[in-house]
Amino acid sequence: VARPADRPAAGRHRAGETMCRGRATENASWAAIDHAVVVGCGRLGSLIAGRLSAAGIEVVVVDRDPSAFRRLPPTFSGFTLAGDAVEAATLRETDLAGCQLVVAATESDDVNLMVAQVARRIFQVETVIARVYDPDREPLYRRLGIDTVSPTRLTAEAVEAVHLAHQNRRREAR
Repeated sequence: VARPADRPAAGRHRAGETMCRGRATENASWAAIDHAVVVGCGRLGSLIAGRLSAAGIEVVVVDRDPSAFRRLPPTFSGFTLAGDAVEAATLRETDLAGCQLVVAATESDDVNLMVAQVARRIFQVETVIARVYDPDREPLYRRLGIDTVSPTRLTAEAVEAVHLAHQNRRREAR
């Protein structure tokens, strides 16, 4: 299967002048990844894509809104693809079959679920992670073999942790 660097597709544009290939050995968290796809280029998607790119990983970022790609860091060396990730043709252009990581980070739980299911079941991507705003939906995603990150749940847990730390500091000060 041709990689995006070898086969630029219509609508896909190189963000930087050079394409980083291979793995970044200094970053163990991304060590097993050569090619990743990030769907959604909002605050989260652009941050993840930038980190993957900085680690030397070939990244394709998909967003329906081409202006969203302005959020990518200036050092981003991957590809951008303006298109609807719900459409199979758009996902095929990203070379999902050849990637090890898909992150579905759009603003829509439904779109994230659909993209994640296609990546997992049709393209058999090793690691599929979906952002899920509704924490009640996380068990469904898990049953489908999709890992999730719920900013709603994580924020609630963080608020509780900060509150407990504040109470502990107050108790210790007495």
